[in-house]
Amino acid sequence: MEDLNARIDALKRCLLFRNLSFAQLELVASAVEPLKFAAGDTVVAENSFGNTLYVVVEGQVSVVKSIKDKEVLLTTLGPGDYFGEVSLLDNNPRSATVRCDGPGVQLTMKKGAFDALIETDPRLGVRLLYALNRAFCLRLRTADQKIVDLCT
Repeated sequence: MEDLNARIDALKRCLLFRNLSFAQLELVASAVEPLKFAAGDTVVAENSFGNTLYVVVEGQVSVVKSIKDKEVLLTTLGPGDYFGEVSLLDNNPRSATVRCDGPGVQLTMKKGAFDALIETDPRLGVRLLYALNRAFCLRLRTADQKIVDLCT
């Protein structure tokens, strides 16, 4: 995954980056770093502070939340999915734990790299912030529906 083109291909599969031009994808691809994980690795821990967005390239992760001293599976994510996007915009603790179900590779983008992209290319910044906003809306609507389903 050291190859810039491989990173670009991986980013194209992620909803956050699908509407970017090739030149913008190149900028983003140069701002991300690949990380390998083993089965059982905790990528982020609930209530810890973080500043990194993760894009799943290979493998699968489980997103779990501690509720009344037990872990509840919120969702599983696979290639093309992402998590940690909130940490790019706020300084609050992580809302859930993300753990690798098996070996995998993820692309990571630190807040500093994200901020530099926005400053370097304002149009890219607008597209990324718009995509993040749409993602937040989708996740909020999904959570709202889960609450309705639990209450009915």
